[in-house]
Amino acid sequence: VGKKPGSSYVWKSIIRTFQILHMGYSVNLGAGNSSPWFDNWLETGTLSQVVPYVHISDSHLKVVDCWSQGSWCLDNLATSVPPLWKERICHIQIPSLPNGEQDSFSWAGTTSDCYSIASCFHYLFPHGPEPSPPFWKKLWSLKIPEKVKIFLWKGLHDALPTNSKRFRCHITMVESCPRCNHSRENGLHALRDCPISYNVWEMTGDTPVDFFSMNCTMSWIKSLIFHPQAERLSLTAWWVWRLRNTMVLSTTRWTVPYVVRQIKADVAANMVFLNHRKLWEEIASWVPPEHPNVKLNTDGSWRPNTRLMGTRGVIRDCVGRWLFGFANSARTGDPLKAELTAVVEGLSLCWNVGLRNIICETDCAEVIEACESLVSLERWQVYADLVRALKELLSRNWLIFIRWIPREINKVAHTLAGWGAFSSVDYVVWHKAPTFVLEAVELDVMSSMDTV
Repeated sequence: VGKKPGSSYVWKSIIRTFQILHMGYSVNLGAGNSSPWFDNWLETGTLSQVVPYVHISDSHLKVVDCWSQGSWCLDNLATSVPPLWKERICHIQIPSLPNGEQDSFSWAGTTSDCYSIASCFHYLFPHGPEPSPPFWKKLWSLKIPEKVKIFLWKGLHDALPTNSKRFRCHITMVESCPRCNHSRENGLHALRDCPISYNVWEMTGDTPVDFFSMNCTMSWIKSLIFHPQAERLSLTAWWVWRLRNTMVLSTTRWTVPYVVRQIKADVAANMVFLNHRKLWEEIASWVPPEHPNVKLNTDGSWRPNTRLMGTRGVIRDCVGRWLFGFANSARTGDPLKAELTAVVEGLSLCWNVGLRNIICETDCAEVIEACESLVSLERWQVYADLVRALKELLSRNWLIFIRWIPREINKVAHTLAGWGAFSSVDYVVWHKAPTFVLEAVELDVMSSMDTV
């Protein structure tokens, strides 16, 4: 595995982190049925490649034959294993009770031993990433289309394919502006200083005071992001860039007045969308079930710094009245395990107290997927016990329906989970709503009355 001329940026990044990530994996012995010589059970190649030869009396052996009473017995082999490899093997933990699972590898970044992008990030940066400049957070919080955010992000990274950028990357022979023949078309020239771009900004009007005085593309884009009219200015910049690409790469000819009209239409459409979105967020609320159903809302929490996993849930009736709430904590787990455990514990509580008509709501889509998936699928192997328990509960003689809801509607369970993320409690059942969640419960009741 290595870099080659012309390798992609993604592949080069993988190679840079390969050795570090390799250290995060360890051998996880199951039944020990792998061949110690011809299987890659050490993840560093087969032993047959590093020993002079494999003695015929050892060729049939399995890994399980190389240990006895909890310790490795490599000296009993007829095949000579190099000392370095002996030391490496002796550091591998032998299972106290070998099970029927295959020999595999486990990832040290999570308690579930399964690799994920989030766990890889925490493994590479155990103390968290370096604080990022504030303009990145401001950029991603702008209420504009994602394509415009990506455009600004590229501009801040000097990644817009202007002629100057393409010249530096040896894609073109000239770096001059294809529209006005200026000697160098950088980001600032393409978006602001080219006469055609300048005319667009002049016709839209209401530009910042120092708008045309800045000489740095990054500083100029930052000024757009932090301006009170950031949404309008960002959309204008995006249309200016689109005008440039249309003139250079297409036979279509747009006039400046046409682009200005498109900008005004986009700004108006963006405002309409934001108003509808705000209205939807205000309308979105918890809805009580119809009689005789009860509604179970669950949520899970997991904090990577403390490894504390919390499961919380609330059961309410057709008028939003609190029937039961529950909470539990564990010292090991992961986010998905917390969500699955919360649903299993919530449904078990419903069964134990005699409730038989249940609507269960969770804001974790993976839980819904687990209900419909086969336990044998590789993705669910780590959570096999929980998925089996969930399916067993669903198969009982009762009426139950599980569905996904947005987190905004799952306020009470989310508040419980937020409280549980900072506390370690044994399993507890609340017959009355605890004080720290009363406000969320009351808001749900009032919003449900408004929807009647």
